[in-house]
Amino acid sequence: MTLGEEEKGQVKLNQGKHLLLTKFYVPVVRPDQVFRPRLINLLNQGADKSLVLVSAPAGYGKSTLVSRWLKETGIPSAWLSLDAGDNDPTRFLQYLVTAIQSAQPNSGLDLSAMLQGVQPAQLENVLNLLMNELAAISNPFTLILDDFHLINSVAVINMVNYLLEHLPSQKHLVIITRIDPPLPLSRLRVRNQLVDIRAEQLRFTHDEITAFLNDVMGLKLSVEDLAAIETRTEGWIASLQLAALSMQSSKDIHGFVAAFTGSHHYVMDYLVEEVLRIQPKKVGDFLMQTSILDHICGLLCESVINVDPDEPVDGQAMLESLEKMNLFVIPLDNERRWYRYHHLFADVLRKRLEQQYPRLLPELHQRASAWYEQNGLIPEAIRHSLTAGDQGRVIQLIEKNGPLLLIGGELANLSNWIKAVESHSQMRPWIHIMKAWLFVLAGKHEQTEEVFQTADKLISSPGVNKEFNAMQGAIATGRSYQSFMNGDINQTAVFARQGVEYLTDVDLISRSIRR
Repeated sequence: MTLGEEEKGQVKLNQGKHLLLTKFYVPVVRPDQVFRPRLINLLNQGADKSLVLVSAPAGYGKSTLVSRWLKETGIPSAWLSLDAGDNDPTRFLQYLVTAIQSAQPNSGLDLSAMLQGVQPAQLENVLNLLMNELAAISNPFTLILDDFHLINSVAVINMVNYLLEHLPSQKHLVIITRIDPPLPLSRLRVRNQLVDIRAEQLRFTHDEITAFLNDVMGLKLSVEDLAAIETRTEGWIASLQLAALSMQSSKDIHGFVAAFTGSHHYVMDYLVEEVLRIQPKKVGDFLMQTSILDHICGLLCESVINVDPDEPVDGQAMLESLEKMNLFVIPLDNERRWYRYHHLFADVLRKRLEQQYPRLLPELHQRASAWYEQNGLIPEAIRHSLTAGDQGRVIQLIEKNGPLLLIGGELANLSNWIKAVESHSQMRPWIHIMKAWLFVLAGKHEQTEEVFQTADKLISSPGVNKEFNAMQGAIATGRSYQSFMNGDINQTAVFARQGVEYLTDVDLISRSIRR
């Protein structure tokens, strides 16, 4: 995927909604990865199945395997890496359609027409349209949903189930997850429409362990040491990688192998400690401080980390160096601009950050929030401010960007964000207006008017009428929409006229962008 400078890291839709391009990137296949033909053959068995489920705990190489399979086979595909924000049904569907559209540019999908102003009740119609468009494509096609364990929304899970039930022929779904999804897996097995790949299959075999440790990592272990490592790791890829990094710096590899015991969690903590302990302080601090980020690029890192002004850090150079050191940094694009840390590695880094620099955490999250806001990625900005515990900034972000968030379909997320700051926003009329609009769009008409009335009272209070026309226009428009949904044409017209009067010189979307 080749993009201009202004497009790198994000894509802007017609309605002003920004989507992270990194969520569509297939993990890059390193040339020195151990080739695993037995698993490639297993995945190939899914060519005539509806679902391929790759389910195993963290650190078993699930995403790496599927990306290698895509490269080996050249199957037309779309990749979508999920995160907690995708529990919002509209947001999930936006990313889903965009992923498919990017992989099938001639499919006829009109993203802006399908999603602009879409309401929750209309999502099934959009999904049906998507199914029809896919059915019109004769070529085989595979959709990969990575990190599906982060999805717990019943609405989103129902969408995926609907997708599975109505997938056209030659279209397949691959789900990568740490836990089994609440989908009808038993029924799919009975119908022979499921390929199931588990930790048992993903574990490195003896030959694969030998190839990884001796050929890829250059350790030249003895037969006895290889057997001991195999017994202690049980082929768990993450622990093998951590063990290899520790052994590379060990003067007594045999002694290390002999002492390499303990449960997975304790071994992970010990090995990460061993790996991090030998890194220069500058590298260790960089790793810990940037571990709060799900996706990282050089400029974002430079904006977040706390560095000595006399020793500035080149974020891009540091990331490339970490990748060369094999320090669990995974490139997300072929240009080596966006990366992420291995999930287990990031977890341990965050624990160390909390232990060593607890007072620095809120500041790091606020810096990340500022960077995301400057780059138009408002949901990410809000999440980091929430994590930092800065209720005031969350309120400001919602006030400044509420109309864009509504139009962009962030309804469930916006509702949750408002609930998180509700006790701090009782005197903020824009928050009440956004809350009332959410009720309108959700069809909760009996609750809407009460919230609009609260906003009316606040607007009339001294000192809060700076944007009187914009607020009154938003309220009148909401009341007009609600009256229309209730079938009251007269009231619809009355409120619509009021909205036009107030909003003649006010553009809520431009207001959000300008601010």
